[in-house]
Amino acid sequence: MLGFLLICFLIIGSLIYFVQSVKRRKLKQAPVDNKKVFGKWTSVSFEAPRPVPYPDWSVETTRPLPYRPFKYGPDYFITMGIKRLDWNDWIELDNEWTKYHDTKLARLSEDRSSRLYKIAPEAQDAALETMELLTEYLVYRYPSLFEYHYNNEQKQIRIKTTGETYPIYSDDPLKYASLLIQDDLALMMEG
Repeated sequence: MLGFLLICFLIIGSLIYFVQSVKRRKLKQAPVDNKKVFGKWTSVSFEAPRPVPYPDWSVETTRPLPYRPFKYGPDYFITMGIKRLDWNDWIELDNEWTKYHDTKLARLSEDRSSRLYKIAPEAQDAALETMELLTEYLVYRYPSLFEYHYNNEQKQIRIKTTGETYPIYSDDPLKYASLLIQDDLALMMEG
């Protein structure tokens, strides 16, 4: 009798384990959408979470965060390191922001400035959305450097230290977005 119960228990436990492992495998696999047409983008609803203000951030004193892509030691295996991005770490600014901003302003005032940025006509809406997301992020994450400025025509973003104001909605949103951050921008679309 005890042997029969033990065998039943093992069989039931094995079945439960098998069912759970199949469920886990299904969750890990990305859903395949056979109806998706290559080159045709379908928008999805997304509302960016509001970032918290960077504690004690200053354009004069905040040093760049150290970049350490490798762990020290002989037992470290190099991997892609892909992980979910914490929304508060999307854009990182530091005390070199002014230097990058001045360099970009100088380059955009030269004769060749029109060759520094391009937006394909089919990417215009995506570029505007990028500018919207970026300005909202910067105003809330770095309130000591950025603020919204309103005039009769539209909402703009103002850089407090320089007094410069840039439109959020324009024909060249990536041009103005590039002046707000230290990094270069590349907006890629399928197709």
